[in-house]
Amino acid sequence: MKNLESISSAEVDQKEKYNFPEIESFREGLFEICEKMKAGIESNKWTKLLSDETGGRIPTLVIWNLIKHFHPDNTPQPFFLSSGLTYKPKTVGEVHEMLDFMAKIVDSEDTCLLVTQFIRTGKTIKSMISDLEMVGVKEENIDVASVVSDYDEETLDNRIGVPKDQLYVGTGKGAFDADVEAFYPRFTGVIQDGVDYDPVPVRLTDNVKQTGKRGKLISHEEWKNIFDIADESFYEMKDKVSEKERITEYNKRNDKPLSAEEIRELQDNVNKAREDVSILVKEIIQKVWGEV
Repeated sequence: MKNLESISSAEVDQKEKYNFPEIESFREGLFEICEKMKAGIESNKWTKLLSDETGGRIPTLVIWNLIKHFHPDNTPQPFFLSSGLTYKPKTVGEVHEMLDFMAKIVDSEDTCLLVTQFIRTGKTIKSMISDLEMVGVKEENIDVASVVSDYDEETLDNRIGVPKDQLYVGTGKGAFDADVEAFYPRFTGVIQDGVDYDPVPVRLTDNVKQTGKRGKLISHEEWKNIFDIADESFYEMKDKVSEKERITEYNKRNDKPLSAEEIRELQDNVNKAREDVSILVKEIIQKVWGEV
């Protein structure tokens, strides 16, 4: 094993400021799962890292950088996959496209780690596991890491069919509370294609140009302001989001083309998110491995 790269005392003693509180909210859950994954990271257990988009990108990058820290000359390749119960191939052609892509990135000898932000029902992860098995990956070679989950490892064993010793699940609620997905494209610059199925995410700027819509760039706070949403009941909220004037205002913003300044800001945010990933990696190394 390579020696850990030194981290200056100044970097550790003076906590670095995160650019995005949504990314900072991953800290506690990542501390938990990386403690559980410690031996696997040190032994370079996984040959492929597979990110459950959209929320899986940041924790996947953190885990990948941790492995790279220990194994700079033999780091597994990360892949970022379009996924979700509402984003699956719908036609025979799309199913073949997805399976052809999966067959190109993994083989029967791979040991895979699926990484996600949170597990609610487990259906998305179960579907991804099924896809991997369909292209020949052995069941015993598929591990799952989730920053947070509604269930512990033992319960998930029954829900998604993965033995608990192949599960690394955090119990903290931070990544739930931050509503990360509502802000997701703001600091990743990618999106699942809303026009044609694509097994991998596409650049947000390309998607906006293609669709003429910027819906994923309208933040949750902005959406609430447009529709005047506060603490209403579901039925009160339903009435507000049906008001024609508010819908007209939303569509006006949604149809507005991206400006050159916004495109620059998006790239700047992607760079800032990478800085936050680096901060998380440093904190985990100190917390889990005790190195400063």
